[in-house]
Amino acid sequence: MPCPVALLFTYGLSLAKWREAGLLERDALLYRLLRQQGHDVTFLTYGAAADEANILPPEWGIRVLGRPPEIPVKAYGPRLMAIHGPALREVGVIKSHQLPGSRFAVRLARALDKPLLARCGYLPSRFAREQGRPWRERLAISWEEWRTFAAAAAVCVPSEGEADHAARRYRLPRERFLACPNWIDSQRFRPLPEEERHPRRLLFVARFEAQKQPLLLLEALRGIPEVELWMVGGGSLKPEMEAFIARHRLNVQLFDRVENEALPALLNTGAIYVLPTRYEGGSPKTLLEAMSCGLPVVSTSGFGVDAAFDHQVHGLKVHPDDGEGLRRALLTLLDDPALARRLGENGRQRIQDHFSIERALARETTLLQRLCDAPRGG
Repeated sequence: MPCPVALLFTYGLSLAKWREAGLLERDALLYRLLRQQGHDVTFLTYGAAADEANILPPEWGIRVLGRPPEIPVKAYGPRLMAIHGPALREVGVIKSHQLPGSRFAVRLARALDKPLLARCGYLPSRFAREQGRPWRERLAISWEEWRTFAAAAAVCVPSEGEADHAARRYRLPRERFLACPNWIDSQRFRPLPEEERHPRRLLFVARFEAQKQPLLLLEALRGIPEVELWMVGGGSLKPEMEAFIARHRLNVQLFDRVENEALPALLNTGAIYVLPTRYEGGSPKTLLEAMSCGLPVVSTSGFGVDAAFDHQVHGLKVHPDDGEGLRRALLTLLDDPALARRLGENGRQRIQDHFSIERALARETTLLQRLCDAPRGG
């Protein structure tokens, strides 16, 4: 029997913000498919109720409960039960979309006596440590993680490695943590023969921030003949990147944003996707999208990205911060189109075998049904 689920959005986020970021179609797809299978789906968002009401097409069949406009965002989470409790009595599972704000999902699930499914596309505590954030801030983030994981009936993290890490750190049962990798709509992200691939074009789709190391990529580009690089993302490093590009006269195009719907066509114009990230929260979505389009990938062996692909099978891995190794990997694929083509084809198959939306839907359906059927209080 289908299980009704209510998804609490990440703290402060709304359908309007999803749409503004060009992610509405992508991030809602799993829930649209659940709805088609007969599961009732409710979105609990931080957007003003009147603004959120008409964003989703009616045929999607997803109920949206937004924030009363007279209530500030900061006061909304603690009052979710008072505001929406009566409308959620028949829900079978409360689900959090990301860890920031998940403490409010904990409260809601307890008040309704419903199982909590905690989803996290990344571990904020790990990111906070890597970013060197103040210890008080790191403590607050770790507290929210622990509280959420301890209260959850099940926790979805992006990889087995992150499941091991979280269970060990918080001394919780390992079986509570499930590897739920990012999924890709491989029918939309696919090789497009009608698009012209440029044999010396590299593609980078990520924020222009230190974590993603765009400046390391620009440095690695120096000395590679007849190469061009398209970088999509925007971020605080953009002025420094522009100065570096001008100083060294690199053939680089910078784009602040490309709608997710337009990414398949863009990815099909390149020869290689490159992401020299220092760390990730599970398999990076844009890297998987590139693999789904048949691109060979060059990335790092950093935390959270290792599970995405195998070295010399689907792409090439280098150590984080190794600019010379990054240059050599790019040259290897640029100078050996047959190898690049074989790795790209293998990557496409890996997405279909392990990261497809169909696999994610089957996993989600099974998990929701198990949580709905489990006796409460046991």
